[in-house]
Amino acid sequence: RLSPISGPGLCVCMKRARDEAEQQLPEQQQPADEQPPEDPPWERDPDSYVAARDVVKLRFVASASDVLTDAEAPAFTPPFLHQHFANEALALPVSQRPLTIEVLYAAHTLVPFPRCDRPMEGSIEDAMFSLVEQLPQAGAAAGGPL
Repeated sequence: RLSPISGPGLCVCMKRARDEAEQQLPEQQQPADEQPPEDPPWERDPDSYVAARDVVKLRFVASASDVLTDAEAPAFTPPFLHQHFANEALALPVSQRPLTIEVLYAAHTLVPFPRCDRPMEGSIEDAMFSLVEQLPQAGAAAGGPL
């Protein structure tokens, strides 16, 4: 009959098991020394990049007809921008700033309507199409980005 291990014996057994497991790992799977996180692109090269969270906003409107007129609805910074933009950064030259990209959702359908406040050219067009191609039914009711 086995008795439970408790007290200092438990710590010794756990340490021994951990040490044996680490020895069995191949060299490349050994826990690496943690490197300090790299600065985000907009801090390393502010003339070329902006933080997506400073540009992209979500806004919920009552109906599809409000998409063009409702600027009073509160805007939110989406928490999932890493899924749409690498490193949560947008390549955006200084000449195309400031920029606001909004994804408006009609409350009754949750169909997204993306729009931006600048002409669709260069990096702005790239950012918009990168976002639009990942949105479900993006602009389907309105015929595309606004």
